Amino acid sequence: MNAKKERINAQSHWQSQLSSSPFTDENAFLSAKLVDAQAEELSQRIEQYQHDGIRIKEQLNLISAQIGEQTLPDVEQLKLVKSQMEETYQSALKQSQMHQSQFNNLTQVRKRIDALREQNEELDKQYQVVGTLSDVANGRTGNKSACTASYSAYCLMMC
Repeated sequence: MNAKKERINAQSHWQSQLSSSPFTDENAFLSAKLVDAQAEELSQRIEQYQHDGIRIKEQLNLISAQIGEQTLPDVEQLKLVKSQMEETYQSALKQSQMHQSQFNNLTQVRKRIDALREQNEELDKQYQVVGTLSDVANGRTGNKSACTASYSAYCLMMC
């Protein structure tokens, strides 16, 4: 009889615990119940999670200590330096562009001078020919025994 009473008490206690739990009935409880292997795996995962949490807290403390030793940079000063460097860069860029433009202009002038020099050399050659012909036609050959060329000979030499 005692065993029957204990069983009834146990069932009553079980029903009260089940009704106060988030499970709707005994089948919901049984479907949520883990087998021993699953419970062991879950325990191991919880232990690993706790171990990882401790390790991460230690790393956080170490990093916090390292950061605490450092001073924050003066952002306003860095902005000022950046602004000054940008101005210097822009100035150097403008100066470089100006020098490049001057260089390009001088290169064009040099090409023009070279072309004019070639034209001048060609004109000098033509002048020498005409001067020589003129000297021969006028009897100025540097040789006193030479005779002057006639107009028709002069014209033939020009052609």
